[in-house]
Amino acid sequence: MSKTQSFYQSILQNSTLVVKVSGKICDNQQSIENVIGDIKELLSTITKLKVVLVFGFGRQLDNYMQNVHNIEPKKINGRRITSQDDIEAAKKSAEKYNIKAKYSFLEVSEKGFDKMLTKGLLPIQQINYDGLVNDEDELEKLSSQVAAGKSIVVFPEGESHTSSNTKKIEDNAAKIALRASEIAEENKPVIIPVGIHYSKKHYFRERVALTVERPIEVTGSKDELSEIISGEISRASLSREDWKDRELIWKARSIIQAERRRQNPEIEKIVTYGQGVMGARRVRAAWEWLAKNDSKECAKLEQRTREHMYKLEKLDLKIQISLNFV
Repeated sequence: MSKTQSFYQSILQNSTLVVKVSGKICDNQQSIENVIGDIKELLSTITKLKVVLVFGFGRQLDNYMQNVHNIEPKKINGRRITSQDDIEAAKKSAEKYNIKAKYSFLEVSEKGFDKMLTKGLLPIQQINYDGLVNDEDELEKLSSQVAAGKSIVVFPEGESHTSSNTKKIEDNAAKIALRASEIAEENKPVIIPVGIHYSKKHYFRERVALTVERPIEVTGSKDELSEIISGEISRASLSREDWKDRELIWKARSIIQAERRRQNPEIEKIVTYGQGVMGARRVRAAWEWLAKNDSKECAKLEQRTREHMYKLEKLDLKIQISLNFV
């Protein structure tokens, strides 16, 4: 087995590989045969590898919209801006190509965003929740369902934002959890903090990673539990006072990764975005610990790191953080 084959064996064995085949390739029989041949070679080389083929349809959809409906597809930087015309054309075009598919489109209002994001997020029965607790009757209804074993997804900050740190959280999560804990006969509920990390939040089809933190025991008063939730959400989201600190975390992570590779050349050179997020999380945790236990040493290390990054930038040797991930 070659060095390249050994590398792919190490990262792909016992896994599922999703292969996206573009619409352009689907129009060329030889290209399709080449893809199938490559997949066959992978399956014969990699142990217990499963392959899922996803066929693109953009090229065919563009042609159908232009030639049949005289509609020019709208795109920005090559990425489609999906309108109702695109959706209807996709349905009709799929029928033409004898593609059987199920369509599920969700109209999203400002208050409906949380439902869209969390729909199907949890593997157990999930409660419909719009982020508000309007009165005691609604609190009792939601808490009773949680006490009965159902799950609920709460965005405690109450809004989506682009700040470097977390906003002051609402107390709905604490109120629901505490009441559910009171009436639950067994299997007391817990709160599981989840951090949502986007590689480039404002870009379509960018990467996202979720960090699932340790469960929080439901205890104390509403204010005490809300304070605990706030601290755990800050940790899960890599919260810092400003974006320069957030950026420094990622740059420090890249320095650490480069040093690990220098000391151990056999280490994986391809790092997933999720692995990058976990690395950044460890850097933040170490920063917080050192600041608390040795503030002078922490300040010196922080200054050295900033100076190092400044020198790299002066030499036009910028660390392209986003390019480290696949």
